[in-house]
Amino acid sequence: MSTPAGSINAWKCDTCGRLTVARHVDDGVTPMFLACRASGEVGTCDGRAVSAGYPPPPIPSHITDRLEWEWYTPSKRELRRLDVGMQDHVRNGGLVIRRIAS
Repeated sequence: MSTPAGSINAWKCDTCGRLTVARHVDDGVTPMFLACRASGEVGTCDGRAVSAGYPPPPIPSHITDRLEWEWYTPSKRELRRLDVGMQDHVRNGGLVIRRIAS
């Protein structure tokens, strides 16, 4: 099921307990689990973050205050650089995550 652009979700880490918060730039599908990015980087915490399931608006400020990531559809050039599994994910409506540019 595709989630519309503008949607915001949080993933809570099962190790550090902090949130990774991301919004959709494009319509698409995101994973239920992802590597913890709560510190603003991947690899600082080895935990696995679990989706909160796209809470309905209004999104509480304790979530929106932590918005640092975005889901987007990669360009054709970016798609070629992804591994085969991620290319397949994108071709099936999946999105890729990146830090929001400041």
